[in-house]
Amino acid sequence: MAAWDPHPIVQWELTRLCDQHCRGCPSGASEQLDPNELTTYEAYKTIDQIAALQPRELIITGGDPLERDDVYQIIDYARRRGLDPSLVLTPTRDLTFDAIAMLQQNGLTHATFSIDGSTASIHESVHAVRGTFAHTLRTMRWAQSAGLQIEVNTLVVRSNAADLEAIAALIRPFNVLRWNVHFLVPLGASRQRSLRGPARPRPSPRQMPPLRIPHPLRRLARACLRNDRRPVWRRPAVRL
Repeated sequence: MAAWDPHPIVQWELTRLCDQHCRGCPSGASEQLDPNELTTYEAYKTIDQIAALQPRELIITGGDPLERDDVYQIIDYARRRGLDPSLVLTPTRDLTFDAIAMLQQNGLTHATFSIDGSTASIHESVHAVRGTFAHTLRTMRWAQSAGLQIEVNTLVVRSNAADLEAIAALIRPFNVLRWNVHFLVPLGASRQRSLRGPARPRPSPRQMPPLRIPHPLRRLARACLRNDRRPVWRRPAVRL
């Protein structure tokens, strides 16, 4: 068992609302409001509890956080409590230039986007939602122009494993703060066999091989590549 971390990374699924149906989604996102979703007041109290943990990172994700009208207030309150959250943005109809500008005005400094391929065909074969590749790149440019620091998440599956070098070349001009390479968590929509490939015995975390970085990636990787392998193993244990 890993040692207790006094300053953990906190990932908060603010909502499950989302109008997309991405094949790799582990959160069980839905177009229907969950009756147990937190109110604005309850979200503030949750931020108070997170602030008491003194986390080294707070990542706010969904669903689509922009489905909540109070997401701007939540970002503002988190900043006033001394937190500097990163917001995971989903390329939905709500993700506009004005939305990014308002997030920045309310104190957001970090935005995270998903890039799962260097071309629309590869990226959208993972997401299974047409138009997300172009919209994601467009909104990344908006975020960059607003002065936000950018992180990129990449879900590695069979269909894009050979595309990592091209993805690195694609995201390099954005001066990404971090490139978070992660692997499939078989929850929600990501249980689909088309993403996971044929059934096979699951290795233990100790048996997982290290991420081998091709030579062209090393310069970028030294600065910002993060292998999110361990949370993949922790998360199902928490949710079951």
